[in-house]
Amino acid sequence: MSDLDESGTARVRDLVVRAHGSTVLVVRRSAADKESAALAGAVPVGPGEGLVLTSPAAVQAGGFRTALRKACRAAVAAAERTRNPAEPARLWVAVPSLGERGRGRPQGQKLARELGAEVHAPSGPVRIVAGGCAYAGDEDHRWIRFTADGPGEAHGTRFPRPEWEDRLPRGSGYDGTLHLRPVPAGLAAALDGAEPVLELARWIPVAPARPRLVIGGRGLLPHQVAALLRRFPEPVRLRMQLVPLDQWTASGGWLAELSRTLGHEVVSTIGPLQQLGGLEAAHLVDAIGAPTWRPFAAALRHGADGRIAAVQANLAPRGWMPAGPLAYRWSGSPEVQPTPHEIIAKVVPAGLALVPASKVASSTSADRLSFETDRLTITVGVPCTPMPEGAALALHRVLGGLDREQLARVRILVLGVADRAARSALLSAAGELRGRVAFPKVLSAPLREEEHATLRVHRQATAPAEAERTQRVERVERTQVVRAADVAAAQKPDALRTGSAPAQAAPAPAAEETTVVRAADVAAAEKPDALRTGSAPAQAAPESPTEETTVVRAADVAAAAGASTEQEAGTNNGAAPATSGSTAAAATAAGPSAAGAPPITMSGGPVPTTSAETVRVDVSTLRAAMTAEPEHEATAEAAAPAEPGAATAAEHPPATSGDSTAQAS
Repeated sequence: MSDLDESGTARVRDLVVRAHGSTVLVVRRSAADKESAALAGAVPVGPGEGLVLTSPAAVQAGGFRTALRKACRAAVAAAERTRNPAEPARLWVAVPSLGERGRGRPQGQKLARELGAEVHAPSGPVRIVAGGCAYAGDEDHRWIRFTADGPGEAHGTRFPRPEWEDRLPRGSGYDGTLHLRPVPAGLAAALDGAEPVLELARWIPVAPARPRLVIGGRGLLPHQVAALLRRFPEPVRLRMQLVPLDQWTASGGWLAELSRTLGHEVVSTIGPLQQLGGLEAAHLVDAIGAPTWRPFAAALRHGADGRIAAVQANLAPRGWMPAGPLAYRWSGSPEVQPTPHEIIAKVVPAGLALVPASKVASSTSADRLSFETDRLTITVGVPCTPMPEGAALALHRVLGGLDREQLARVRILVLGVADRAARSALLSAAGELRGRVAFPKVLSAPLREEEHATLRVHRQATAPAEAERTQRVERVERTQVVRAADVAAAQKPDALRTGSAPAQAAPAPAAEETTVVRAADVAAAEKPDALRTGSAPAQAAPESPTEETTVVRAADVAAAAGASTEQEAGTNNGAAPATSGSTAAAATAAGPSAAGAPPITMSGGPVPTTSAETVRVDVSTLRAAMTAEPEHEATAEAAAPAEPGAATAAEHPPATSGDSTAQAS
């Protein structure tokens, strides 16, 4: 019959016995709720095990022995329901010195006989340590295992018992100049006389997955710790986590030197550890060991080359919750799982990186920022990537969740590509901290000096079928390409004024010669009034750096210039208009020195032999000529065919490459 009522509670004088699954508590009635809240769930219990916990004040209260027996029977009954049939139930009673050997039988052995179970009781003091551990190893004591028949035997110092416990020293001692002492988290090492370091190490939380080496002392050197670590088996040494208790041993340079001495990476917390809200948290300390502030990276991996990486996160900012081992997300997010575009706060050595959820697993430049003991860096975005949507809101929420010490050290580094609107949003999100927002400085390539656009023409005289010109404009300007023969025809008005009927023009060769001309030259050639009166054309205005040019076909310019001028000549002299092809041939036969047209000359010396010709053309004049081209050609074709006495293009071959390269005089 159970000693507890239906609610799992029993009262014995001033004490209350309460069952919480396989864990049974003995607390004072006056403070039952408060003491139960501190003990319930503090230590995990496995299948086939029962645990009895008591408050320190309850041990001194009257009726404690009776309450203890009730609690033990209730715990064994709960263990029987979950145990393996091939194994006995195991009861752990966390009552100080219950397993101490005296003159008579220890109380633990009496309970083992009475309950018919395997009882574990401490031989000395016992305390509950953060990380879920009942530690009985202070002052070289142990947990003692009792059975119904035999005497008790030592059974470790921790419950639950981690698998690495047997690989650590079991008692205090010295290793060279280092004083070693077992602690709940693993082992503490300090210089002889550094008792405050060893006392503080007793409260470092236990990590069931890895042992911890707590170190401290201003004079402690990396090679001393390296010599100690080499005594452990390699699997234990590689898993061991360092916990520095002062600024000296927590510095990056000290840990990098230790890594180089050992020849492998070391994992270290940023400072002393504690448990807050059921989670481990690390903080930095000042020169006397007092806590200063808490970064978001709790533990870092240090390499021999000085590289570091975050391996454990601290508590999340207010309003945020864990989204993985090294990430936080806004607690008000409507989705259960983060979406790819949700902004996540990723823990990096320098602080936090606000990136989309899809980028959390990727390594960015934010991961390579150094850990700083006096500054907290928050990065926004990913380099060379537009600023993600919601980044400004996430920044505002993160800043609102920082404590006073973190706000005093924060800086905001924008890594993503932010336009004017994004920059304004980020500055607004920073609020009073807008002066700490830094945007990346992008250095643009130097601008080239203004150059006139040119066209490169490549001749292929030996392959007429492949004579298409390969054209490449070197600057982003609108250029105009015409044939050199057509420009010459447009600049020879003598044949047009005499009214002689030019012959049909010969077919243009396959490798048609092209050039770039200046707009002012074509404009001067296309002004018939100046040509009819014989007045000298005005000097071409100096070319403007922003002169507008375009690209047209040479045949179009020739047709426009020939048809327009020939129509005027026919009207004045009574000659029949000719086709555009005849006009081009007559203009070619007239020669380059026709009166009234400025000759095409080269400035700076003789014409070089080259495969590229450059001249300038005015866009507005060409456009007007191209607009009138269809009407002129139609008039010329309807009037009369070309007269047979005109010179052919064969008698006057087109100008060479050197003659075609010209510049306005």
